Amino acid sequence: MSQQDHNEESADRVDRGAPMRGSALPRPMRAHVRRGRLIREVESGLRSEVVIVRGAAGTGKTSLLNDWIQYAVERGTPSSELELISGAQLSSDRASTWDGLGVRTPTSWGAVRSRFNGVRYLVIDGLDHVSDPEVLADLARLVTDCGLQIVASERTSTGFETRFGRDIAVAVIDPVKLAFEQIEVAALIAHRGATVESSVLPALVECFGGWARGIASAVGELALERSRVWRLSAAQPLFHRVRESLVAELTAPLRKDWEIVAECCLLPFASVPLLRELGSTDSNRVLAEMERVGVGSWRRVRGHDRYEVLPVLRAVARQEFAALPSTPDSARIDRLTNILVASGSHPWEAVRLAADAGQWTSVSGLVRTHLAPIVRDHALPLLALLQAHPLPTASDPWLAYLAATIAVAEGRVSVGSATTELRRIDSALRGDPPLPGQAGALDTQVLRCVVARQLANYGRAETLARALSESVPATVARGGQVSADVAVQVGITFLVNGAPTEALAEFARVRTRTAAPHHLRLQAVGYSALISALAGDIRASRQLVEDGISSECWPEWRHSVWAIPMHVAAALGATEARDWQRAARHLRAVAMLPCSPDDWPFVAYAEAWASLTAGDGYRAFSIIRDAEGLHSASSESNYVQGLLAVIKADSLLMARQVKSAQATLRPFLDGRDPIVGPFARALLLSGNASQARVFVDRGVWRSRLNPRSVAELHIVRAIASARLHDTEAASAALGQAILTTEKHDLASPWWLVPRDELTQLCADLDVPIPPGVRAAPQIFDSGLTVPVLTRREGIVLRLLREPGSIEWIANQLGVSQNTVKSQVQSVYRKLGVKSRSDAVRVARDWQLFDDVKGRPA
Repeated sequence: MSQQDHNEESADRVDRGAPMRGSALPRPMRAHVRRGRLIREVESGLRSEVVIVRGAAGTGKTSLLNDWIQYAVERGTPSSELELISGAQLSSDRASTWDGLGVRTPTSWGAVRSRFNGVRYLVIDGLDHVSDPEVLADLARLVTDCGLQIVASERTSTGFETRFGRDIAVAVIDPVKLAFEQIEVAALIAHRGATVESSVLPALVECFGGWARGIASAVGELALERSRVWRLSAAQPLFHRVRESLVAELTAPLRKDWEIVAECCLLPFASVPLLRELGSTDSNRVLAEMERVGVGSWRRVRGHDRYEVLPVLRAVARQEFAALPSTPDSARIDRLTNILVASGSHPWEAVRLAADAGQWTSVSGLVRTHLAPIVRDHALPLLALLQAHPLPTASDPWLAYLAATIAVAEGRVSVGSATTELRRIDSALRGDPPLPGQAGALDTQVLRCVVARQLANYGRAETLARALSESVPATVARGGQVSADVAVQVGITFLVNGAPTEALAEFARVRTRTAAPHHLRLQAVGYSALISALAGDIRASRQLVEDGISSECWPEWRHSVWAIPMHVAAALGATEARDWQRAARHLRAVAMLPCSPDDWPFVAYAEAWASLTAGDGYRAFSIIRDAEGLHSASSESNYVQGLLAVIKADSLLMARQVKSAQATLRPFLDGRDPIVGPFARALLLSGNASQARVFVDRGVWRSRLNPRSVAELHIVRAIASARLHDTEAASAALGQAILTTEKHDLASPWWLVPRDELTQLCADLDVPIPPGVRAAPQIFDSGLTVPVLTRREGIVLRLLREPGSIEWIANQLGVSQNTVKSQVQSVYRKLGVKSRSDAVRVARDWQLFDDVKGRPA
C-alpha cells in the first residue's frame, strides 16, 4: 500500500467515527502536518522583504521560526546565511544592542553592516521586545542596503510595517492562521499515541479555539492513558479543566482588572475607546497589561489597529460574565455597537455583539441601518442567525421578511415556503397599532408595500406606493436613509406594475440626493438606466450607466445585489451596439449574484434579448422558458409577463410561427408599450399588410409611447404601406423611423423585420440605408423550429394535463404502462423538458394542444 493510500485510509477511519490510534498515520506525516502548512505561509510571505509572524502567547510562533530554519537548511540554504537572535538581545539602547552582538564599533553603521555581511536571513524571535527606534531603523537599513530578509515573531505590534512600509515590503501573517486545524489535531493525537473517537476532534478544536498551547496540553493529558479509548463524554470535562487552568495561569496578572477584561472579551476586539466606554479609568494601562501578558494579538483591519483576545479567553470570560455585577442593557449595547462601527469594525460584528447579548431590538436597528454591507459580505451568516432565533423574527416582521427573502435568493427554500412566511408577515403588519421597532431604514408602510408586491398583490402594493410617494417629501426631515429607502421601494413598485415614468421620478429623487447611501444611489441609477434601455432611449441609458460605473462607489458595490440593475442596463446597451463581449461580461457578473423576485425577470429578459438579437432564437426562447419554470412567472405583474412574452413572440416570429406569436401576445394587449411593436410585426409577417397598418395607425398616434415602440410601429407602417403601394406613406413612415432611432441610438428595431425587404424599400425610395440595417445580424436565419409530435404523442400530451397517473393514461388508451412511459419520454425529449408540469407549460407556449386528428400516428 502506498503512503497516500495509507493516509486516505486513516482519514477515512477518522471520518467514520472509528477510534484513531497512534499508529494510524506514518510518523513523518504525523510530525509535519502543521509544520508544512505554516512553513508555506512563511515562504509565501518571503516574496516580501520582511515577514512578521504575529500572535498571542502560546500560539507556536517560536516553534514556527525554528521549523522554518530547519526547512531552509534542508532545502539547501547554508547555515552561515541564517542567523537566529532573540528579541531580548535587541531590547536595550542601540550601542548596547550591537555591542552585545559582537559589533566592535556599535555606533558605526559600517561596523553594523559588516557584522551581518553574508547573512541572508535574519530571524528575530520577539521583535516586540525592541523599544529603541534607532535599532528598528538599523534593521530596516539592513534590508534596504544589504538585501537581507527578516523573519520575525511578535506578540504585540511594533509598528514596523507602518513605520517602514513605504520603503520595505512587509508581510504580516494573520494570527488566525496560527490556529490548529482539525486534521492537524488528529495528526498530533496520533503522534502522541493517544486513542480517541472522531467526535472528540471537533470538540477539542472548539474548546480551545485552535490555541496551540491549549491543544498541546490537552493532548498531553490524553496521552497519559494510552490504553484508553477516549470518548466525548469523558474528554470534554478534561478539556474544560485544562482550559480553565491555562487561562487562570495566563491571566493571573489581570485579575485585579478582571471585570473590565472579562467584559472586554464580549467584544470582537479591544481598543482604548472601547475600554473607556466599558468604564475603565485607566484604559491605556489595562490594554498595556493585556499586551504584556500576551492574551491576544494586534491586527490591522480597514486602516484601524485592533487588539483581539484569544478565543479560549473569550469563551472563559463569557462563562464568568453572568456572575459580574453589571450586565449589558439595551442602552449600553447600543453605545458599544455605535463605537464598534465608528472604530472601523464591520457592522456585522456589532450585529453579533447585540445578538449574543439577546438585544434583538438593537439587532433590528443595526441590520436596517447597515443593510447593504451586511447583506453584501455576510448574507449567509445573517440568514443562519435569523433562522436560529424564531422568536425574534416572529416579534419583528422586518427581520422575518429579510430572512425569507435571503433564503429565496440563496436558493435555501422554495418560493412557496417563502410565500407562506410572507403571508404571516403581512397579517402581522396589518395589526393596529403598528408593531414596535419599525422606525428604521424601512418603516412599517414601506415593508407592507414590499410584502404586498412579493405576494403579487400589485393593486394594494401600488396603492401603498402612491401614498408613500406623496409622503416622501415630508420624510426628508427624518434623514436621508429613510427617504432614500422609501423612494427606491416605491420606484420598484411602480416599475414592476407598469408605470415606468412614475418610477423614473422616484429614482430621480435618490440620484440627485448626495446624502443618500451609496448603495441606494447606485441602485437608483441602475434602475433608471434599465427603464431607459427598456423604453429604447439607449443614449440616456448609456449616459446613466457611464455615470454609475465612473462613480467612486462602483468598485466597492459592483459585485453586490444593488448593482444588478446597472449590469442589466449595461448589457442591454451593449447589445444594441452589437458589443457581444461586453454584454456577456455584465451578464456573467449578474449570474454570480442571487436575484430577488424583483430582478430576475429583467435579468432573464436581458439574457434572452442578447441571444435573440444575435440570431439565436432557440436559446432566447429556452432562457425565458427555464426562468419561468424556476421562478414562476405567474406571480409576476402583467407588465413583467408582457416583457417576457415579447421575447417569446419574437422567437416564434423568427421561426415563422406567426399564429403562435399572436396568441402569445394577445393576452397582454392592454395598451402597454412593449407589446404593440411585436404584435404589429406579427400582423405584418402574417401577410396581412392592411390589418397591420390599421393597427399601427391606431397605436402610433397614441400619446406617451416610448421611443422603441414608436420606431417599431413606423418601420412596420413603412413596409406595410410599401406592400399596399402607398409610396408616400411608406416614405414618411421610414423617415420618422430613421429620425427616432438616430435620436436615441436605437438599432434593434431594424433587425426584427425581414432585412431584404427593408433594403429593397430603401432602394426604391432612394433613401440611404440606415446604419441599423447595415449592421443588422441575420435574425431570420434562426434554427428555432416547433416540435413535431406524432398523433399518439399529441394524445398523450393532452392526457398529461389531467391529474391522472401513468396507469390511468394507459387504461384510457388501452395500452401497457411501459408503452405510455416510452411515449412520455419521447414527448419530454422533443419539448426539451424533464417534468410533467414543464411539458404542459411548454406545450401551451407552442400551441400544441390543438386538434391532433390530422397528424400521423
